[in-house]
Amino acid sequence: CIMIAASLVMSLTVHLLRNTTVILAANPMFLHVIIVGCILSYCTVLLAVAGFGEQPYCIGIEWTRHLGFAFIFSAIILKCYRHVFI
Repeated sequence: CIMIAASLVMSLTVHLLRNTTVILAANPMFLHVIIVGCILSYCTVLLAVAGFGEQPYCIGIEWTRHLGFAFIFSAIILKCYRHVFI
């Protein structure tokens, strides 16, 4: 829960500072996608603790883990791809 709250604070910080040069260089949209992926990955832990061994929770664990990974790395790969063409 602490890491989800920290991610939400980071998302708020990115939103409030979106016009600074550092955040603009990093592209706020990609930063928000990475933060959403982190929150999904953290939800994996919450689901693992909430329903140990029950099938719906096991399915939810796999979905949140894989979606979080996809969000994080797709944003990173797209940022690298974008830098190649700039």
